[in-house]
Amino acid sequence: MAVAKDNSPARRVAALGRWLTGGTPGSRHRDVQGGTQRATVLGAGDGLLTNLSLVLGVAGATTNASAVRLAGVASLLAGAFSMAAGELVSVRAQQEMVEREVQVERQELADDPEIELIGVPEKNVAGEAIDDIVFDIVVSTVEGLPRARRRDPDALAESVRRAVRASVNEHWGKKPLCFVHVLTV
Repeated sequence: MAVAKDNSPARRVAALGRWLTGGTPGSRHRDVQGGTQRATVLGAGDGLLTNLSLVLGVAGATTNASAVRLAGVASLLAGAFSMAAGELVSVRAQQEMVEREVQVERQELADDPEIELIGVPEKNVAGEAIDDIVFDIVVSTVEGLPRARRRDPDALAESVRRAVRASVNEHWGKKPLCFVHVLTV
């Protein structure tokens, strides 16, 4: 039995309303994080007020209807091009800011790897902190790897795992279980 698709005008209007407000099907909430609605309202208001003011000014200066229409169309086009250029510059600036923040976050993650030692004593027999020793081994292992091997998460994890196991074995006398998780950003 075939099920008829509901293409009623009410359903289409509801879908259009969800699209305009940024709502998602099945949700009563709107997506309010973006500035789309705000930009739309401000842009429409600005465009209407600017065009109306220009047309009224030209109409007050001359009685020639062609000149008033020409001024209105010219103002409409100039406003549209101006808003498009402004939006383009704004979006590009935002993209550059996001890319810069991603670079900063990547550098922070690279500068401060997270190391968690479970079941390993805090200090070795010489009184040195094992977590400091392991941290130094991780940094020197990563820096000593060729760039191509550093890009491969599995190869990087295996190299770090082996170096940590060898270092802890040297300082503690036991080979611990070692799990390395590489976060790729």
